Amino acid sequence: MKTPLFLLTGMIALVAVAGAASGCGGGDGGATTEEYFRQVEALADGIGQQSEALGSKWEEDSAAVSSDQDRLELTRGFYHDLFSLIGDFRDGLADIEPPKEVEEAHHDLVGIADEFSSAWSEISAEVESAVSEAELEELLSNDEFAAAGQRFEEACVELQRIADDSGIDVDLDCGE
Repeated sequence: MKTPLFLLTGMIALVAVAGAASGCGGGDGGATTEEYFRQVEALADGIGQQSEALGSKWEEDSAAVSSDQDRLELTRGFYHDLFSLIGDFRDGLADIEPPKEVEEAHHDLVGIADEFSSAWSEISAEVESAVSEAELEELLSNDEFAAAGQRFEEACVELQRIADDSGIDVDLDCGE
């Protein structure tokens, strides 16, 4: 495995999805859509910075290790830390009260984060016991895990469409 950064693309798309979820209308009580957007954007920015920092640290640290075993341990730790951000993101998003106009998109995104987090939980023990980076890559490309990642991307594309149709100027960088 050259780099686990292929998974960062999915995480960054998830963060972008969160930022766009708020761009679907105005408020009617509680937080306004703009207030909601600021809250989600702050959460997304924090998670995005953390995931980028993890990727940079992994690249630096992996260049410094010489044994396959050390690289495997480093990569396992990277995945553990990266995917723990999904839980942090989900928890932070669930704590934000969406205005009515974005409620459905908000709850869909929380649900997708739950699905992805569950998929990670199901394979995390196997990731910890993997004996090679090739085995790690195989685990992370299994059908259920890959399908959860695909749903993230689909949610991003749908929210980009909604934003575009609404005349909202955002670029979600959905991967394609």
